[in-house]
Amino acid sequence: MPAVDTKYDGVVILGAGLSGLGCARQLRGARIYEAQSYFGGHAWSHEAGGFHFDEGAHICHSKDQKYLDMVFESASDVKHVAHSNVVNRREGKWITYPVQNHLHELDPRERTQALIGFVTAQVERAGMEPRHYLDWCLNQYGEFLTEEFYALYTAKYWRTSMEELSTDWLSGRLMPSQINRVIAGAVARQTDDQAVFAAFHYPSRGGYFQFFNKLYDGLNITLDARAVEIDISQRSVTFANGSREDFTELVSTISLPGLVQIIKDGPASVREAASRRPHR
Repeated sequence: MPAVDTKYDGVVILGAGLSGLGCARQLRGARIYEAQSYFGGHAWSHEAGGFHFDEGAHICHSKDQKYLDMVFESASDVKHVAHSNVVNRREGKWITYPVQNHLHELDPRERTQALIGFVTAQVERAGMEPRHYLDWCLNQYGEFLTEEFYALYTAKYWRTSMEELSTDWLSGRLMPSQINRVIAGAVARQTDDQAVFAAFHYPSRGGYFQFFNKLYDGLNITLDARAVEIDISQRSVTFANGSREDFTELVSTISLPGLVQIIKDGPASVREAASRRPHR
């Protein structure tokens, strides 16, 4: 790693997850403060009994070669999975992903509901511009599949409502529905696999975090430093251990509700509204 630049040593970054990592690598010399005893955020891999458990469900399926070169170098040894069987567990049964292409695996009643909802959406919602993720799913899959599958997954994984999610993240993650595939998959199993995550990369050892571990080398990180108050007028941050750090610029990667709660003299109505939002 090159010598640490002090050009940005007045910058304080809250959070040493991947957002904080990306920012700090651009602003060499910035000081990072992390509430946990480890860095990596939700990309961290916990070790227990010789095994590693990722904090989130992570795989790498990026097509960006520059990014792949960077994380492969960090991990050193990478397992490249050319094909995997992607399925979801629902009410005691395994259902192949994506569900809309494998409706034959549902019982006849649900299969009929799914097809009716899908066809209705193609007619009644054709050309509608989605305002959010809920609209996008309703446009693509219809009410039954959206409510029984995509909405449940969203609540479990993203921990927020579908109306709160935009659609700019969907490219490469979710596929628009194709009428011929949906109808064919309702009759019988299809040999062509359309699961976007069927091929992926993963570190051979150490868990998902090994993709990023070496990228933290040379960064100025303080762990076990949970911010409890931000004083905008004094341009300072106070931490749970009583220490205080001044800044010229502050970058926050912590949850927005959590950030609002610790801003000194913030509007009471805004702080109260933030307290009702989940802190992820």
